[in-house]
Amino acid sequence: MSETVTQRTLAIGGLVVLTLLAGCLSVGVETTINSEGEVEELTQEIEIEDQFLWAAFQDEEGSDTGEGEFTDDFDEDNWDSIDTEVFEDEQRIVITATGGDPDAETGFLGNISVSVDDDTGEVTFRQTEGLEIEEQAGDEDELFDDDEIDLEEDLSAEFVVNMPGEVTDTNGDIVDDNTVRWTLEDHGGEENPVETLEATSEQHGDDEGTGGSDDEGT
Repeated sequence: MSETVTQRTLAIGGLVVLTLLAGCLSVGVETTINSEGEVEELTQEIEIEDQFLWAAFQDEEGSDTGEGEFTDDFDEDNWDSIDTEVFEDEQRIVITATGGDPDAETGFLGNISVSVDDDTGEVTFRQTEGLEIEEQAGDEDELFDDDEIDLEEDLSAEFVVNMPGEVTDTNGDIVDDNTVRWTLEDHGGEENPVETLEATSEQHGDDEGTGGSDDEGT
């Protein structure tokens, strides 16, 4: 007798993670904005804690774990490079994209806008997808029981942006002078929805570029 599996689609920062959630899943996205208003780098990290679920996920995605559902939303035409690393021992996948096209209208970059105000010397970052979870009906499978899925306990997600200078305004949490973080617990879901992630910073940091407060000035 088979049991119904619920597939949950997690949209974090416009990137979609689609998997069978019956165990702990951790998703993180970190992006770096430079003083010209460009997305220099974006890193997405997915960690599946349960060994059985990691094996099942590999079977679901195929031998090239980390491809497919994960990389589709990057849209390779929008980046200078996209690199995928799979850490089998840690049951972790890391995707790093560099050199984002500022005029991109599709994929992850299509959900981001960065404006530079030369008069005020400020850079403003906006990401219009926020942190949200949508549920989709899954296929029947004998391995998973939908009753065992607890979204609050099984899922953690965060979005981090590194701004070019000191952050002056944001609807996220400032964790360093130029770094802002939003989490699913504090800024997502039904109780604390933040539809647009926003952060404004000074245009230049100590090193006149993407460096943070810990960088030495010249």
